Amino acid sequence: MIIFYSYLTGAVIEIPTNSARRVTARIYQRVFLECSVFSDQEGVTDIDWYRCSTNDCDGKWNKNWIAQVQNMRNTDVVNSSFEVYTNGTLVIERVLPVDDEKLFICVAHRKHVERKQSNTIISVAKEKPQLILESSTTLHVMEGKDLHLNARVQGYPFPRVTWSHHGHLLKDTSNVHSETSLKIPNVKVSERGLYTCYAENPFGNDSLIVNVRVEDQPLTTTTESDQPVTAATESDQPVTAATESGGSSSTGGFIAAIVFAVLLSVVLIIFCLPIKYRRAIIVQLKGLLRRCVSRR
Repeated sequence: MIIFYSYLTGAVIEIPTNSARRVTARIYQRVFLECSVFSDQEGVTDIDWYRCSTNDCDGKWNKNWIAQVQNMRNTDVVNSSFEVYTNGTLVIERVLPVDDEKLFICVAHRKHVERKQSNTIISVAKEKPQLILESSTTLHVMEGKDLHLNARVQGYPFPRVTWSHHGHLLKDTSNVHSETSLKIPNVKVSERGLYTCYAENPFGNDSLIVNVRVEDQPLTTTTESDQPVTAATESDQPVTAATESGGSSSTGGFIAAIVFAVLLSVVLIIFCLPIKYRRAIIVQLKGLLRRCVSRR
């Protein structure tokens, strides 16, 4: 039995804790608590909600007040963690560790009737940790880039979480309640391999493994298009030698001119000689021509 003094009405109210109902909720769950002290709401003027541990409720109600319904129309709460409806239902937006094993007391005030209350104890569910990887179990990363490993964490009491690489401890964090991460800047090829995330609380443990493959940076090569190209005009280039075809053409033309000049000189000389000499030379040339033809 708990006895407290109502700071609103000045009345002494007895709270039988042995009659409290127990509600189990997961951490961060949204919970609705009904103020079911009367079979109907007729005649109820105000409803107040209090939260305290079973050891400190007595004499501390001003501190433990959390919500109120005035004249069954106007509502008020101590902070945004709670909401109250005009029918007296209390909403716990997110069950937190501070709510675990706390007594929530609803007190209804009714005209000309003794005040009544309902008591509820919230128990936060105890769960072993659960790790949920937010990436693939095999990661590929280029050497020199940053390596990021992330996982979501569930479980209560909040677990201790560690990250390790081939048995070497890299990170150790207590009371992890939502997520865990590991960052390795400028990763090296030697840092490839298996990374283990391990979570543990009094109710169990969980682990996950990520295989990290670090790839070497590709070698950079210079292509022909990357090289600067300087073009020189025809007048800028020194000419050191004639092409083969050009030289052959010039030489052949020169020889032909000499041969033509020699033949022309011979013909002129022959025609300038007396007739008897010309006939003798012509006969000799014909004989020479026949011998050349017969040899072929």
